[in-house]
Amino acid sequence: MSTDSNPAQTLTVTTTSSQLVPGFAHAKHAHVDVFFDPTRLLSPDLSWFDPTASSQTSIPVSKGGRNAAWFVVIAGLAAVLRRYCRGGWAAKLSKDLYVWTGLQNTRAFKELHLLHRIYLQGIKVPRPLAVAVWRYGFVYRAAIITERIAGARPLSDCLSPVIWDRAGQAIRHMHRLGIYHADLNVFNILVDADDQIWLIDFDRCWQGYLDEKACQANLDRLKRSVIKVNENLLSECYRALLIGYDPNLDAGAK
Repeated sequence: MSTDSNPAQTLTVTTTSSQLVPGFAHAKHAHVDVFFDPTRLLSPDLSWFDPTASSQTSIPVSKGGRNAAWFVVIAGLAAVLRRYCRGGWAAKLSKDLYVWTGLQNTRAFKELHLLHRIYLQGIKVPRPLAVAVWRYGFVYRAAIITERIAGARPLSDCLSPVIWDRAGQAIRHMHRLGIYHADLNVFNILVDADDQIWLIDFDRCWQGYLDEKACQANLDRLKRSVIKVNENLLSECYRALLIGYDPNLDAGAK
């Protein structure tokens, strides 16, 4: 995938306080739009979004996702670069091209907007640093960069019911704020070095009114991922997660 990260392309900062995403600066060059946090990054650089750039040290993320994420360091910050890629049958048509219907409708812009908002609301999510959108006529590609969580490991690597209970509490907090996670699975729930729970990957997620059916759909999706990774986790660990989510819940009925 080419993301046109030629350093000769100079990004022009159009505004240091974007009205589209408050607190983020907006830079542009030809068909590329970049939003970045000016309190963390002084000036935008397209090489941030290219894991093969000579100036970039990148390590592929080995667990979860679609082989489209890397651990990187930008401007001295440990971060995660993730490109937007399709899965399933849609990937056979195009792995990373999406129909253009406007900048604010791109997946990168929507995720940045949501992630920044819920970060400010106190949910433990990676702090968003920057997104880039490349438009090619009627289609586009995109990528997002977030801060890396120190010492993080996926929930699936943890066998402590106490930690799974905390994961349930974190999901309950997310749902109470009206946030629906479109891909809630054991790889998108991380545990840091202090055993605190973090939620990641908010592509296609949204915030609004959540009814019981939507909340249950999130839990069901998570349960399927548990079964897929390690069915032995169901008996004790996943039960602990459900009790953390709702102490009054009859976990055995789930």
